[in-house]
Amino acid sequence: MSHFLGACLPAPIDSNDTKGRRMLSEVADLIVSGQGEEADQHSERPKVVRRSFNPMTTYVYVAAGIFVSYSTFYMFGYEALIIVLLFFVVRIMHETHYILRNIHYGLARKAAYFNAGLAVACFVILVINAYWIMHFDTPLILPEADGLTLSCPLFIMTSVFGSRNVRLMYSPEQTAN
Repeated sequence: MSHFLGACLPAPIDSNDTKGRRMLSEVADLIVSGQGEEADQHSERPKVVRRSFNPMTTYVYVAAGIFVSYSTFYMFGYEALIIVLLFFVVRIMHETHYILRNIHYGLARKAAYFNAGLAVACFVILVINAYWIMHFDTPLILPEADGLTLSCPLFIMTSVFGSRNVRLMYSPEQTAN
């Protein structure tokens, strides 16, 4: 068994072995210079440049949005809630447009689509259910799910959080080249 393991493992490099050192330095130079087969495979993928960012500003923005949306609902009703959340949905669409136009990294683009879709779906559910609650005292979409209508602002704020973080986390493609 030890013979098998010895054949699989590379031999240790002797400190006097100049051929081994030369081979390692050549491989290191190829890796640093970006030549070779592996560099050709990775050059086809878009270069991802991440920025260091502080998500605390996003936390504060989302917390303020949640507070404002629910306080306007309890003070003025569904109409005011819809108006306030329309502002956030428009912001999400603006940030999604920015991400799709400037960032060509696949995960960021998929996250932008997901956040925009979630925000629009929740906004539509909120508008339809609010209309039916105001006129018929029962929600139209999933009436058996208690609190679905009042959970929609939280889902929209989750989309705000995701789209802002994606926009702040990745550098635009023009600066990545």
